[in-house]
Amino acid sequence: MADARTMRDLAKEALDIQSSCDILSVANSFSSCMNQLREIAKEEGWLDRTDLSQHPICVIFSTKVANLTNLTQSILSGELTYAIDWAVKTTSEETFSED
Repeated sequence: MADARTMRDLAKEALDIQSSCDILSVANSFSSCMNQLREIAKEEGWLDRTDLSQHPICVIFSTKVANLTNLTQSILSGELTYAIDWAVKTTSEETFSED
């Protein structure tokens, strides 16, 4: 089934999600809105990765995710560096046996 949401619908969803404290619902909504935003951009002829990543809808959602994860504080305290180091270490180690 095709997504018939308009730019106005996407903007409203981005604003409505601001009161959420459930990161999973924010992430799901973010993904859904970005997929539809990409389709709108394609139809209107302005599809470009920079345009999408800098679009106000993307900014609204990404700042909400940052807020829910305390990202600003994490960057200042070095938690982001720790998280990246952890992910690199975790993906470079064999963490399971294929027996």
